[in-house]
Amino acid sequence: MHNEIESTTRKLELEKRRLNKLDEDVARMRAEHREKVHRPKAGGADAKGASGKSATGKGADDKAGPESSSARNVQKLEHRLAKAIAQLNSLQHDNTEVRSKIDATRRERLQMNQVFKKLQGDIKDNKDKVSQLQRDSDAHRREHEERQFRISALKKQLENERRQFKNSVSQLQRDLKEREREELTQRVMMVKENNLALTDDDKRSKNRSLKADEEEKFDSPSVMRRILKLAFLNTIQRRHIKQHQKNIEVFEQAFATIKSTTGISDIEEIVKIFVGLEQRNFSLLNY
Repeated sequence: MHNEIESTTRKLELEKRRLNKLDEDVARMRAEHREKVHRPKAGGADAKGASGKSATGKGADDKAGPESSSARNVQKLEHRLAKAIAQLNSLQHDNTEVRSKIDATRRERLQMNQVFKKLQGDIKDNKDKVSQLQRDSDAHRREHEERQFRISALKKQLENERRQFKNSVSQLQRDLKEREREELTQRVMMVKENNLALTDDDKRSKNRSLKADEEEKFDSPSVMRRILKLAFLNTIQRRHIKQHQKNIEVFEQAFATIKSTTGISDIEEIVKIFVGLEQRNFSLLNY
């Protein structure tokens, strides 16, 4: 478009120059025509007064010849001028159309630049949003993986504790059964020995003396239930202790984070800062 504009402007300048030249030629020819028209008239009048009718007729013939040639030249020049003006008008019309097209393309380019800038801004915003969503999804995924790992670790720990508890209970039951068997075997051996050595009356008195009141009152199911209850309470207590230890670790980690970010190591000072901020927020809320 720029090249076409430059070519049309060059053509327009050339046509303007030709038009100016034609105007100058027309003015010059008209001046010559006026001079040639007026001079033969003056010469004819003088010759008419001096020589007569024949001289006047000859002067009229001489005047008609230059007048016709000058008229033809003028017509040619006017025809050329009309053609040049028509060509100039067409070039001006083409120039105006080209300028209107250029203006339209410039407006379209400005609109497209605005649309492009807006699209660039939207693309940048969308990229930021996508990156933020990606970071959030990565963080959630890591948190989910950590939770799954903690859950699996807690499940394994719970299974180990259950297994240990079952083993300990079964071991206690086996120990109790073995002790009861040993006691029973010892009692049976003592009774047999006493039966061989003593009479029936002595057997009765001996059995009474060997069997204590605590043995008569001894109840093995109640003792086993008590042992199981104590074992359950111990496991629950251990679990509470581990939970408190985890909470303490969380609090220690939080205080370590606060210390690394703020540089405050005293817990009382941190508590005072939090209390002050809470009081200020409460006072602002009341206000």
